[in-house]
Amino acid sequence: MRRFAMRQLMIVGAVVCMLATLVVMPSTSRGDKNSSRLCALQLILNARKLGYKVRNGDFGYLEQGKSKSYKGLLYRGSSYMVVACGDDGVKDLDLYMYKVKGRSLVSVDNSKDNTPTLTYTPSKSGIYVLQVKMHSGSGHYTVAVLYK
Repeated sequence: MRRFAMRQLMIVGAVVCMLATLVVMPSTSRGDKNSSRLCALQLILNARKLGYKVRNGDFGYLEQGKSKSYKGLLYRGSSYMVVACGDDGVKDLDLYMYKVKGRSLVSVDNSKDNTPTLTYTPSKSGIYVLQVKMHSGSGHYTVAVLYK
């Protein structure tokens, strides 16, 4: 038990050091991937205050009009929140969630900003597709799926 606690403490320390490096020495260039990661981290911390836990996440780069899709299993009875952030070059980033069977849209955030958030509680377990779409601008994005 003591070994497990020490390992957990080391992991938390490493994460804090990484985040401190990003905050203390931020890049000044436009389109910096670290800015989208820091933004997403803030949204994740806010969601954790509401009881959500991180399930998974990703980051990448998209040009205007392009999108990236992620497929995953969502469980009935669980609530999901998806948060995303784009860097300074991203003007409008959108999130769409579809049920694979029938390709029906179940949740969307297509507001004109670079920090979309959507929530969904499936009535049945099944495979869903999350689409991150660069509506306007281009740049780095970070996306995270949370659950409770």
